[in-house]
Amino acid sequence: LLPGVSYLWLTRRNKIRQAVSYLRAVQTDVWQLRDRATSPPGQYSYDGIRTIRQYIVTCEGHWRSYFRAGGIRPLVIEYESFTASYSDTVSETLEHLRLPHRPVGPPTLRRQADVISDAWVERFHRDDARRDGADVDASTHGRQVRGAAHVRHELLG
Repeated sequence: LLPGVSYLWLTRRNKIRQAVSYLRAVQTDVWQLRDRATSPPGQYSYDGIRTIRQYIVTCEGHWRSYFRAGGIRPLVIEYESFTASYSDTVSETLEHLRLPHRPVGPPTLRRQADVISDAWVERFHRDDARRDGADVDASTHGRQVRGAAHVRHELLG
């Protein structure tokens, strides 16, 4: 279909932090920050974070299946590594895409996570520990997840 296509797969090791970030972005409609801008706080929701985390895990499973079925070996870029080693990750990506290397300047966007995000992550772990998890599968937390449009709709009310 697309000969010579190269795949990149951006993923994140910490799915709770990813879910917190996504929930805040959905609630506040702030998807990126530049300069000294700040992100509104949003409203903590255990169920919202849990639902988004499950959605992320489910989607990643579908991507793994797609790559496996197609014999595709994407360049896997972990968000945590990317933010820690921006220039090296950009260079590796350009190499994977068979594009010329260019000098890499600093990122134009800045990290959105802040003390509010940290507090939500800690609170989620406390709330999650209080829940009865005896019959819950560790990878999916035993919850059914619907598509992203539903998640967005559900979180916005």
